[in-house]
Amino acid sequence: MPTYLIEVRMADLGAVERDRALRMLTGAQSRMAGAVPVTRTIFAGLSREDGMLICLIEASSLESARRMMGLALLPLRRIREITDIAVGG
Repeated sequence: MPTYLIEVRMADLGAVERDRALRMLTGAQSRMAGAVPVTRTIFAGLSREDGMLICLIEASSLESARRMMGLALLPLRRIREITDIAVGG
């Protein structure tokens, strides 16, 4: 399943705002759970320097990733598909 890097603008990077954003993401995924296509958050972290919440999600399509962010009501800045590369071995 494709992986997407998502950047979300955050006016406040405090604990309350961060927790709210994560609840919104979880809620959006729950609302999409019964529908196809599906999404799953792999990682979510803060870039304090840029004022961004950075998420890695798996989604069946770019449209699914955008839909999840729309349901989460988070201000999407940018979304990009990330290609997985095998390392080592």
